[in-house]
Parts: sequence; structure tokens; C-alpha cells
Amino acid sequence: MTAPPPRVRVAAYVIRRHPSPALLVFDQPAFPEAGTQVPAGGVAPGWEHRVRGDGGDAGMRFVCRFAPLPLAYPLADAQHAHLRRVDPRWAAPGEAAGRPDGARPLS
Repeated sequence: MTAPPPRVRVAAYVIRRHPSPALLVFDQPAFPEAGTQVPAGGVAPGWEHRVRGDGGDAGMRFVCRFAPLPLAYPLADAQHAHLRRVDPRWAAPGEAAGRPDGARPLS
């Protein structure tokens, strides 16, 4: 019998630095026993999300995937800019491996 492939799980630590350091978390009021959590979950290749609601982005479709690091090309709006602060080898093509201009250390 062949073992099933492992589940791919992800978690995100979203940190706001100002006015004071804070971590993005969420609670599930309907399931308080679940505890306070960071955004996380299982991801299947080609996972797709369609925004619901009545805001300006309602109906937009997002297709999620894992992009190998280092990235083959820069992300939109320079969203890749701080990856090199996590690991200098993850600088996007054309980026210097040093600290972004004006950036403070993560510690």
C-alpha cells in the first residue's frame, strides 16, 4: 500500500512594527476552543480564491502557488524587497544582497 502524499501546510507571521510591534492573529468566535491563531492552512497546488462581498475587489480571482526561492523575477510593487533580509540568497534578480535603503534590521 502506498502512503498518501504529505499535506502541504503554510503559516504566515504578519508583523506590524509601528506604533509598536504586533502580530496579526485571528479568533473564531463560533469556535473559541480553536484558540488564537496566525493565518495558516493547507494549500493544494493551484489553490484558487475568489473574493466575496460587495467591496471593490468582489469577484476577483487569485490563484496561489509556491514560488521557488530565490525568485526568478521581482514581484509586483517590489513586494520581494525584504526577502533578502530573511536570507541574503533570496534577493530577487538585479537586487544587491545588502539591506534595502533605509531599512532597519528585523531584530
